[in-house]
Amino acid sequence: MPFAPCADSSCIDSCFRVTDPIVFTLIATDPDGCVLIDDIRVLISKRNRVYAPNVFSPNAYWPDNYFWLSTDGAVVNIKRFVVADRWGEILYEATNVQPNNPENGWDGYFRGKAMMPDTYLFFAELERYDGTVFQNQGGFSLVR
Repeated sequence: MPFAPCADSSCIDSCFRVTDPIVFTLIATDPDGCVLIDDIRVLISKRNRVYAPNVFSPNAYWPDNYFWLSTDGAVVNIKRFVVADRWGEILYEATNVQPNNPENGWDGYFRGKAMMPDTYLFFAELERYDGTVFQNQGGFSLVR
């Protein structure tokens, strides 16, 4: 209990996404009528794994020639992704892009000009499969 979404009540192979903490009560009865009851508590972590490299080079081989974000499977959309210089000027901005795709990242250029080796900042607003949104930010170095 609660029952998993399954067409057949005897079905034990079912899969569904749990979006909130839940307790499953397992009841097993053997042929002699002995009953075993146990609770399994499932906690949901809202701490998604987001990997942003701390250094990248536009001169590297693909996919390392882009500054991009990779995430765990619970993140389905990058609602906003911004790269700025140390003074806050926005050099790159993308909205509603898929995570884990290098070509949705920054190539190290601004207005057609290669940016100099320096420290840059990023900000991302990411969306989970359940529709909740969280933010991630940090810094990285561009090297050539």
